[in-house]
Amino acid sequence: MMRQVYRRVFDRAGKVVVEEVPVPTPAAHDVLVGVRYSLISAGTEAATLQKTPLELARQTWSDPWLRANVKEMLTSGGWRATADRVMDQLSMPRPVGYSGAGVVLETGREVEGIRPGVRVAFATGGHAEVVCVSRNLLVPIPDGVDDRSACFVTVGGICMQGVRRSGAEIGDVVAVIGQGLIGQVTSQILLAAGANVIGIDVNPAKLARSRAAGVGEVIDASAADPVAAVRRLTGGLGADRVIVCAQTDDADVANQAMQMCRRQGRVTFVGIVRMDLERMPFFLGELDLGFSRAYGPGLYDPRYESGATDYPRHYVRWTAQENMAEFLRLVASGKVHIADFINGIYPVERAQEAYDRVFDRHDPTIAILLEYRPAALTPEARQVARVPRPAPHDAVRFGVIGAGNFTRGVHLPSLARHPRATITCVATRSSGEGGLQAATRFGVERHVSDSALVLNAADVDAVLIATRHDAHADLTIAAAGAGKAVFCEKPPALSREELQAAAAAVRTAGVPYAVDYNRRYAPLTRRLLQLVSGPPLLVHYTVSIQALTPEHWTLDPDEGGGRLLGESDHFFDLMNVIAGSEPVEVMASAIVRPPQTLVTQCNFVVQVRYANGSIGTLTYTDLGHPRFPRERVQVFAGGAVLTLDDFARLEVLTSRRKLFRRPRGKGHAEALDAFIRACRGEPVPELAGLEAAEAAFGCCLAAMESLCTGRVAGVGTHGEARAAGDAAAPAGRRVG
Repeated sequence: MMRQVYRRVFDRAGKVVVEEVPVPTPAAHDVLVGVRYSLISAGTEAATLQKTPLELARQTWSDPWLRANVKEMLTSGGWRATADRVMDQLSMPRPVGYSGAGVVLETGREVEGIRPGVRVAFATGGHAEVVCVSRNLLVPIPDGVDDRSACFVTVGGICMQGVRRSGAEIGDVVAVIGQGLIGQVTSQILLAAGANVIGIDVNPAKLARSRAAGVGEVIDASAADPVAAVRRLTGGLGADRVIVCAQTDDADVANQAMQMCRRQGRVTFVGIVRMDLERMPFFLGELDLGFSRAYGPGLYDPRYESGATDYPRHYVRWTAQENMAEFLRLVASGKVHIADFINGIYPVERAQEAYDRVFDRHDPTIAILLEYRPAALTPEARQVARVPRPAPHDAVRFGVIGAGNFTRGVHLPSLARHPRATITCVATRSSGEGGLQAATRFGVERHVSDSALVLNAADVDAVLIATRHDAHADLTIAAAGAGKAVFCEKPPALSREELQAAAAAVRTAGVPYAVDYNRRYAPLTRRLLQLVSGPPLLVHYTVSIQALTPEHWTLDPDEGGGRLLGESDHFFDLMNVIAGSEPVEVMASAIVRPPQTLVTQCNFVVQVRYANGSIGTLTYTDLGHPRFPRERVQVFAGGAVLTLDDFARLEVLTSRRKLFRRPRGKGHAEALDAFIRACRGEPVPELAGLEAAEAAFGCCLAAMESLCTGRVAGVGTHGEARAAGDAAAPAGRRVG
């Protein structure tokens, strides 16, 4: 195990806690680093730690979709369940820290060119004895650069990007507003590039440090008008470039930056300042306004940040990684000096003392380091034992792989309350805050970072798989091979081959298996099924969701599979249950808005024909309004119309109208209960097992095939027959 620093969300005084968590397990593109030093940046981390729970409430209230989600939680789960999920978020330990240096301990299977024992500096990762970092977010430390200086690499990357965005050239006069750590390093980089720097701040101690570091002119903005001073120093012309590195709510700072810039100059914002901008300085000066985002191209791109892809240097010369590497080169050359910025070094167990200095207004601290002992990997390092809750001797013992928001908010409370279940261990691969929260709240005996420690544990009877979609099939195969029962979050796989392999493993092992197709277990679903007459039926299922950003992981073809393959089997399963028959054929159409593809689009209509003559239609869209039900199921049968809204309201229209309300959720607890009964050897006819998974996900695969070909596609054995007839179709036109 290792120690890591987390923030306390409810505490605005900068309180942190050092927790013991498992050493992370690197993914394919990750590098495991034994940390020697990490940087506490007084400006950035102080702002992070001062965020309050009230900000979350304000964000929720300002977003109509989030307001709708809260309303849905209240109507479907009640006040207690909603309060539990909100408290889980507010009490969640949050890792802090974003810059450090250390030695490579281990690399993922796809990492090349980096070997154990090499000194590296990294971004993200947090304040921890061992961090797991993407290969794109670390760089080797050049000879001549010590670990203490190297751990400033992220700050250096931020400053490099700010200077590049400003467009500063040799000989330019550049005013740098804010002489904290970011401003100091920015000034040094500008000096190294041949610019003339004017440092501006309200703190005389910071200005004295800037002058000692080589800044030729400094302005105390608390004692003099900075605009007039810059104009005087430039002969009335104004600065060629202005870079704002300050962090303030004072709107005058942004407007003064415009006023001190020469005509057709450029103002670049690196720090966070209030932006009540006046128009006339822009208009009269024909000024350019720019922003610098983090430390270069690649940040906020999930595929770059994960290391799955890199940008070609011919087209993106200065990526985030290249900016970090160039900063260290400047340090190695002696053109940028870092050691003088360090105000103190504390061992990680004294992290609170370090943060107390950061929050002391009378302390001129701008940078403090945390120091760590040399780390070593041992078999015991990837697990932390905790005091378990007592459990019945005949309880089904669960190992949980994945502890995201949904798992902690829904599955783990259900398991903790179940009289015949107990949670033996929980696995989270990387930073560990989800597993730490789960272990603390639910009395889990072991928190581990390697799923193999769950799969091979003698005290685990059943595995709950709640990772991202691309791992579901592989973990199912491994768990079944280990003789464990499997409860898998949807989808069961992301391709036909994965589903077939997982199904074969489960059937060979003969273990209980279920997918969390919870809608079929919801109380109002059971009532609807009791009221529906026999076939033929028409089932209309409408799903109206909030639009996702293109970078959302569920839209990644490899990791999430898109909304059709990654989520829709939920809805097909419920239509299959209501129709009470085998799905036979599927026809699909979609709206594809560039740069979307058939996989990543979020607006589609799928019609399913059943063997008993029934027809189901799924409409999935992000074009709707948050006040419309997120899920509406309408069933037309035998002279009746049944409408189920968000599994909280069921309206039945026959010769007279009936209305049922049951604010008891979407059936997640009931789904787990059915699985637990199956694990105990009880017959469970309603269990969403392999046949249900093959039928529901088969509809997804057939719908994707139909989108690609523009024709009707068969499901299951019907799909296999059709595939044989389509063997001559062009490559790339068949899916699955």
